[in-house]
Amino acid sequence: MNAEAGRGAILEARAKSLRSPRAQPAPADEIEVLLFRTGAERYAIRAGDVSGIHRLADIAPVPGAPRAIRGVSLLGGEIITILDISILFSSQGRGLADQRHAIVVGRNARRIAILAAEVEGMCRVSLGALRKWPGRSGDGSEEDEGWIEGIMDEDRSLLRLPVVLKNIEQEVRNI
Repeated sequence: MNAEAGRGAILEARAKSLRSPRAQPAPADEIEVLLFRTGAERYAIRAGDVSGIHRLADIAPVPGAPRAIRGVSLLGGEIITILDISILFSSQGRGLADQRHAIVVGRNARRIAILAAEVEGMCRVSLGALRKWPGRSGDGSEEDEGWIEGIMDEDRSLLRLPVVLKNIEQEVRNI
């Protein structure tokens, strides 16, 4: 009788698990992003592009570098270029005292750190739900339109990181 009761309990547990709703797979156009803020501007980048997040200690300025390159810093045992993206999207940058985090992106020799006042977390976003970025002028005609993949809810810009890195590398080569 005990074996029969044990078998019944096992079958009941299996039946219950089959009745439970299963986790739905993520839609094909959904990606995971890291959310962060620089002053009042809110951004997101694909989580797969992030190789680390560090608390920022010191930045050594690089004479003659483009304005958006704030300098270099020792992060995780590597000297990494520090990029202030707020300068790329507005005429003025933020004070360095407010930017406490460095989000390291890219791979191998193409690694760079983005300044952030706050790292807000992670979320999933559907690429189909993004709104088109109108550019700085508001009419979509800006040459840097390719830098933004789209606008998420709450007016957060999803950066197209490969394009941003390519443009920064081009600026550095032109020095």
